[in-house]
Amino acid sequence: VLDQLERLNDEDPKALMTGRLDLKRIGYVGASFGGSVVVQALLDEPPISAGVAEDGKPYFSDATLTDFRRPLMYMQPAAPYIPSTDTQLARWGLTTAQFRTAEQDHYARQMQLFGRAGGPIYNVYIRRTNHVTFSDLNLIVALPDSRLMSIRRAHRIINDYTIAFFDRYLNDVRVSLVDGHTPSPYEDVTVASRNVASPEPVAQGHQ
Repeated sequence: VLDQLERLNDEDPKALMTGRLDLKRIGYVGASFGGSVVVQALLDEPPISAGVAEDGKPYFSDATLTDFRRPLMYMQPAAPYIPSTDTQLARWGLTTAQFRTAEQDHYARQMQLFGRAGGPIYNVYIRRTNHVTFSDLNLIVALPDSRLMSIRRAHRIINDYTIAFFDRYLNDVRVSLVDGHTPSPYEDVTVASRNVASPEPVAQGHQ
């Protein structure tokens, strides 16, 4: 995709995108396994400046823990693993013990990445959400669950943090949601961050 965007920016056969793309400000968003790919893409693809991983299992190589430098926001739901019965797990070739081990490994690897990343990293924990919250499924098929917040509210929170993150790291715009010290305005959200530079004070007499 990045190579194709570069080709289109150099010379679009339809003359629609030639010279119109700012390839120095590329952000990457992914959900579920797409979120897993974000971490590795930030390590392997120099054109990508920053990324948002929406509840992707933190698959990565050992080198990631020592070489990771670019800004990452990891969005975490309250329930990353949807409850499954033993029968369902058996159909997937898993035992309950294996499933629990995978669940514990998810959190352990995420904490490793958060604790050892060399660049700005955020963990945005959103209560009353699950893995499906980071998709449009609840807008297409009603899946009522009293333990979850309104899907519209959840998507507003996800959108607000995504835009604020990219505003800061792609557009150099100061946004309180990602300044590293302002509490979240959402009662359902807790944000932890590391390696986030404190914003410079606003000059007196200016907004």
